Amino acid sequence: MIAAATVTVKTTVARRGYEGRSHSLWCADAQVAEQYQWFETAFMANPFSGAVSSTDPFALDPQQGRAAIARGIGARQAAWPFTPLVIGELDEFIDRWARWLADAATGRLEHPSQMPERDPQGSWRS
Repeated sequence: MIAAATVTVKTTVARRGYEGRSHSLWCADAQVAEQYQWFETAFMANPFSGAVSSTDPFALDPQQGRAAIARGIGARQAAWPFTPLVIGELDEFIDRWARWLADAATGRLEHPSQMPERDPQGSWRS
């Protein structure tokens, strides 16, 4: 891991306690050793942990994130695959976040219908 950032969208019109979402942006060699690039990912509370968050999915710092994807059952787990962010191929990323931002601004941002939203398994190297 050489750098990390977070992208967040929150609404002032919380629906059933849901305030928004955040994703982690990590510059790491998450898929191929020594091949560093930016990745988008996000996390969720383990459904059996009883934890509830007003932000779901949510970003984690790299140390917490590594613990969440380590083998074994923990309080947090991956909710979004490690998705490479490639210059010139960011249309889907930009469109998705613009849509979530517009939904938040108009009070239509809702909790994802399923968690994890996208299957994260196998998207990072062990």
